[in-house]
Amino acid sequence: MEILKHSGPGRLGKFHLDDKDITTPNFFHFPSYPGKYDIYLAGSNSRTKKNPIIYDYGFFEKRKINPSKFGILPDFPMRHDVPRRMAEEAAKETLKIARKYPEHGAVITGAKFPELVESCTEELSDRPLLAIANGQRLAMKPRLLAEVVPLIRETASPNTALYFPFAPPALLPVLAYMGVDFFDSMEAVLRAAKREFLTPRGFKIGEISRATCYCRACLGRPAEEVVENLKALLEHNLNFIRGIVSEIREAMIEDRLRELVEEKSGYDAGAMALLRILDHEKSDYLERYTPIASRSTMRLISQESYSRPEVKRWQRRLEERYTPPEGKKLSIILPCSARKPYHKSRSHMLFRKYIRKGAKNKLGLIHEVSITSPMGIVPRELEWVYPASRYDIPVTGHWTRDEKAAAVEQLTRYLAKAGTKAIAHVGGAYREICASAGVEPGKEGILSKDSLEHLSERISKLLADESVTWIDKVGEARRVCEYQFGLGAGEHLLPKGAEIKRYQLFYMGAQVAAINPADGLLALTLRGGEVLAKHGKYLVDISFEPKTSSVFCVGVEKAGEEIRPGDEVIVIYGGEVVGVGKALLNGIEMMRAEKGLALKLRHRR
Repeated sequence: MEILKHSGPGRLGKFHLDDKDITTPNFFHFPSYPGKYDIYLAGSNSRTKKNPIIYDYGFFEKRKINPSKFGILPDFPMRHDVPRRMAEEAAKETLKIARKYPEHGAVITGAKFPELVESCTEELSDRPLLAIANGQRLAMKPRLLAEVVPLIRETASPNTALYFPFAPPALLPVLAYMGVDFFDSMEAVLRAAKREFLTPRGFKIGEISRATCYCRACLGRPAEEVVENLKALLEHNLNFIRGIVSEIREAMIEDRLRELVEEKSGYDAGAMALLRILDHEKSDYLERYTPIASRSTMRLISQESYSRPEVKRWQRRLEERYTPPEGKKLSIILPCSARKPYHKSRSHMLFRKYIRKGAKNKLGLIHEVSITSPMGIVPRELEWVYPASRYDIPVTGHWTRDEKAAAVEQLTRYLAKAGTKAIAHVGGAYREICASAGVEPGKEGILSKDSLEHLSERISKLLADESVTWIDKVGEARRVCEYQFGLGAGEHLLPKGAEIKRYQLFYMGAQVAAINPADGLLALTLRGGEVLAKHGKYLVDISFEPKTSSVFCVGVEKAGEEIRPGDEVIVIYGGEVVGVGKALLNGIEMMRAEKGLALKLRHRR
């Protein structure tokens, strides 16, 4: 398995098998069911059915194992709900068979005991393909499923593909999001045998007798007619699952898998329970694999969107990595806007006009902060940074209790760090939030001339006794640097004497970085990499001198655990910086994987 792109723990990739490159996520089909259970790639035609993709050596029925033909080895059959002693015996027997054929795929067993699952996975961690035992029963237990799949995914090699047999169609998007690479057609076959017509809502035929479908099998006929023809019903069900898997892949390409998961989980209680458990109990797991930025706008449509890894990462980094700029005397709290970045909106242009009017030549003493849901707060200098620069929410003017509490907490924390006077120019629910954080709001009707003039007057009075100062653009860039690389990074990359010219950052006459307008983050030059390397983070040590822009995992000796997909990294060989570029995997994956790209260099020595 070669990982091409991450969508959270979900992986868009290729599974290399003999002369075939199988795109993942994907699903296998058993065209001879009931009968033989060799696995074919979905969409296989009659000419390929004599050559299975993967042979079944006992996952369903025992047969003699051929070492030269890749397949899934037998597991010791055991029910999911068995005593621990029986589960241990099943794992022992399964591993005994697997040891004889180290090149084949194997089954992860351990029943309902995560520690047994982990020990089994540790021994089989370098297999090219691992199937998860008792998938049908496991799918019925969201909490155990949320524990087991991440456990297997992080214990096994990143180059190991995960296969989840018998996965219900409603769970396919969230399982792919968790890191499962392969599914199968068995649920479609079993539903057809029960005369059930699959739909996005999973309804049975008796409940949707008037439903129609326009796939090749149905051609617009009512479902009640299709179920009378078993062959047509099976083809419809297969087309339905094929469509889901195709939709998952497309969502990964467009950086919209999380949105697809939220949408599809809304039709199934089990899928929604699994997503909520992941968000609240496995948020660190999701965040480790979630890219640092995206060119797609993040749509925060449902309540589950507020628990997205990108949102939690933003909030955590503001708490841990952000320090308000020094020398400020007044913080002005503003509402967010529909247009991003905020300063491009008509409302913020109007606010800033009257802020400048009140501050005059003391504008450098003012720090502007916007309140928004679900991010909490967005300092002006970070509003170019993803996800603050690319998100969309349904604007209703109503905030939930949790949203208000989170915003109050973050605003209070910011004010404590800033140590400045503060005023708020906000309306509606924002006023309650600011008042709870100890900031007195100004007049209502924040876009009216009367209210804006009042804002200018308050600013003028509060800064009357302060000295003239100017805006420190380099200081603003330092805040971005520290959000991206951690506390202290700003002083390493942009010490006193650094300069900024439009989007380019210089120190001692040499360019050290540029601000990427697409995501607001810094792109390093080689000189910048050399300077920032002293900070000791976001470093990747490799075992060769790079001759091209591609660095493969096999050459990575060490990588920082703080690295996430899409992060800017500094590449070191022989103790010297030899390149800077973008990570494709997180730091842990780079070190554990043996195949596939680890990062792409922008500059190399």
